[in-house]
Amino acid sequence: MKDARLLLGIGIVLCCALSCDESFNPSAAFEPRMVVYSILTTDSDTQYVRVYSTYNPPDNDPTRNRDEISVKDAQVSISQEGGPAFSFHPMTIPRSAKNRYASDVVAYYSYPFRPERGKTYILNVSSASFGTVSAMTTVPGAGTITPVNPQVLENPFYTSYDFGVSVALSPEAKGYLTRIFVDYLYPPGDWTYQPKRFEIPLSRVAISCFWDLFKETFPRATLRSTPSTPPVWVPLGQKEYKPEERVSYSSAALCHKVDDLYLTGREGCVQFRQAVFYTYPIRCAAVELLQRGEHV
Repeated sequence: MKDARLLLGIGIVLCCALSCDESFNPSAAFEPRMVVYSILTTDSDTQYVRVYSTYNPPDNDPTRNRDEISVKDAQVSISQEGGPAFSFHPMTIPRSAKNRYASDVVAYYSYPFRPERGKTYILNVSSASFGTVSAMTTVPGAGTITPVNPQVLENPFYTSYDFGVSVALSPEAKGYLTRIFVDYLYPPGDWTYQPKRFEIPLSRVAISCFWDLFKETFPRATLRSTPSTPPVWVPLGQKEYKPEERVSYSSAALCHKVDDLYLTGREGCVQFRQAVFYTYPIRCAAVELLQRGEHV
């Protein structure tokens, strides 16, 4: 019995040694596929679509890929469900930074085309080289934005309260982005005031007090936390109830931003005009675009 156990142990060791000598490749066979990027916005009368191909980088390292493979034979269109269709045309956009890709950006555009809120749109892209893909999305309706503690904006240096916004999203919105800007007049040096704008950060933390370095955090696109149901009527007082998203801003971050303006300009010469609040409701289409023309 002892000899049998010894032989069994030797056999296991030999099997492990043999298996370690075998090479293992975690990558499956590469299959070129079409990848489509598009963001529909109601803020512009021009919409853009970018069409690319997947790539197989050396040693599975994407940073070693130096060529952006654009699909140049694509036929691109977006149709409104039950409405008109919009054709897209190829264009080339100069690339501002060419540290990785030396070529310019290839895109497709449609003008005039301004999506309507609440409408459903279907994107169709066909290529003789890569086949056909499609996707569908509904443009979310306009939400409402309400300032929270707006008195902080009047004089942030004399309060410790934070401020922010409360956002009620439409049922179609899957996420949102809020931004607060401050418009002001700034003298460049010849005493002629120029209109300027800065965005208020959510917070600001010191990275190095010795070098006077700070890190500012700005709002990012966020998934909604409230239910995507229409507003309901509360029986008591018959008031409309709207579940709202809250975004909080640090008053200290605003104070630092104002201090920076005074330090870089002529003291007392900056004239603040107004605060502007924005909310961007977001609805993400399916990430995967199916092959063979099926709608997502």
